[in-house]
Amino acid sequence: MLSLSGISAEDVNAMISDALGVFPRICNNLSDVVYRKTNGNPYFALEFLRSLIDRDIINYSLREKHWKWDINQICAENITDNVLFILTNKMSVLEDDAQTALKVASCFGINISAVIARKLDATLQYQNFQATLDHVAVKEGFMDFDGMNYCFVHDKVIQHGEGLEDKSQYMLDSYSLLVSLFYLARKDLLQAFHTCIKVLNLLGEDLPLNGNVDNDELVSIVTKTKALFQEKSNDELMTIHNETSRRSRAIMQFYDQLSIVSYLAKPGVCPYFMARWAHFSLAHNVSCKYTPGAFVSFSLILSCEDLGENARIACRIGKIGIMVLSRNASTMGELPGVYLIHYVHAGSLIEPIQTCVSLMQHAYEIGMQTGNPSKAAFNLSAMVAKQIKAGTNLLALKRDIANYLKLAGQYAQKQLQCNLLMMNAMVLRLIGDEEEIVQTLQDEKDIPAWEECEFCLDMMTSFYLGHMERVYHKSKLWEELVDSVKKKMPPRVIYIAFFSGLASASLYSYGKKNSQRHLSKIAESLSVLENAATFSDIGAEEDVEIRAEFDSAILASRSSKFVHEEGLACELAGMHYKKNGNKSLALSFFRQARSCYESWGSCVKVRHMTRQIDFIGSN
Repeated sequence: MLSLSGISAEDVNAMISDALGVFPRICNNLSDVVYRKTNGNPYFALEFLRSLIDRDIINYSLREKHWKWDINQICAENITDNVLFILTNKMSVLEDDAQTALKVASCFGINISAVIARKLDATLQYQNFQATLDHVAVKEGFMDFDGMNYCFVHDKVIQHGEGLEDKSQYMLDSYSLLVSLFYLARKDLLQAFHTCIKVLNLLGEDLPLNGNVDNDELVSIVTKTKALFQEKSNDELMTIHNETSRRSRAIMQFYDQLSIVSYLAKPGVCPYFMARWAHFSLAHNVSCKYTPGAFVSFSLILSCEDLGENARIACRIGKIGIMVLSRNASTMGELPGVYLIHYVHAGSLIEPIQTCVSLMQHAYEIGMQTGNPSKAAFNLSAMVAKQIKAGTNLLALKRDIANYLKLAGQYAQKQLQCNLLMMNAMVLRLIGDEEEIVQTLQDEKDIPAWEECEFCLDMMTSFYLGHMERVYHKSKLWEELVDSVKKKMPPRVIYIAFFSGLASASLYSYGKKNSQRHLSKIAESLSVLENAATFSDIGAEEDVEIRAEFDSAILASRSSKFVHEEGLACELAGMHYKKNGNKSLALSFFRQARSCYESWGSCVKVRHMTRQIDFIGSN
């Protein structure tokens, strides 16, 4: 910023002399007045001069061929009024994008760093923010850029920028974006968490300033919010009043931020703040672009309760949240977060896994397009995990993960790299390329859901590789988890039940130890899977019971397009007939299994089936 003391009277005289093309002595009286009124500040000296010319107080005489001015009128000019006139006149004719850029920049004080400018530039709301600063604010003389910061050239400029309309909303947006920066930095997550709570309290929400919540408070707000949802029909929830209050919108905005930051910084209290978010929306009939996020977040809380009535209510609320999202074009920037929550949790109970994969791919792309790489990364991680579970061709998936790892490196997304490396290791194990496995980044393993994701995928991988004892051991570890919330999440409960039940059935059939425990595990798994089947029509009649008719299991897997499960059904059928001495049927099923595993891309399973076929052929 230029000093208020400015330049000398002689320098101002020389500057005006050059500008008007007259001798310095001729413009002495003019330069003296300009110097006194601007205190020698070169920016305002030039702006003052321009304004005098624009108003014909200084004008060029074509007849006399030189500039003329009325020194008495210039002396009568009030510099404060004049400065405001200059700024008002110049800023008022700027394009809307340029005015918005100056408003937002003024919210950060006398300067705004290039890092924050780039962050703003990457958002859907403030696209081209940095380019506007470069091509308008700097070029027109409102700001200077030193390579690291955009600085207002004078405090009067920032004062006028702050005085522009809608300052409060821009301040809130800027504050919210700063919270995002804290979130991205990770080391400032707790500061971001407490910042959100402080802002929400200032906006009138009564939240615990220390961020601590006991279980009774959680149960109370969840019960109240669930009652509000049950009181309203689907149509009523879809047509909630479109609230225009800035305060209400700001509260929803900061609850959105708080739900993300608390999930990462203090996951134990995250459900409470998610429930408060949804409760505020319903209790005050607030509908804005953050409403779908509030709905699906509350559905996440309910879906973690059990596989009973709460999970069904969660599915209903989640679907309504998705429908509200689809009806409002302005919510595009919120889509990645909403899809992530819904299709990982409640949505995965009612939608085919292939549909979830496709929609999360869309959410990843939208996240990257709208400048939200963090939510895009979480969608990508969840999508790849679901692709592995869905039986996507492993060789194609290996190539895709390699490309995703390159992108994660370009964006310095260590959490995403960690997830992808872990999932890549599972894919390589299933293919049979274990020598290519790269160790995951140890310091990034503390992110939420990392352990559970690795746990589930490792159980699946171990099962397909024939390590039934390991699967059984993993299922016992799952039962011993202290965090009951992890155990209750329906998608995980179903997944664990499926593989632990099959592993126990396999171990029991081969007379392994703890036979009674294996029988209990099989019965427990069947109960879970039968209940889960009621949420979806896919395979509901045929893949929830262990049946003697292996053909039914094969057809069920084929109709659901799970090639890896079709291969598994054929393999189990082959093992059954091999054990009972029916070599021809065993050979037929092993060949079908090998064909499925070839389509899946699992070289290690193909080799295993080939050995079974060769063994039967040689005997």
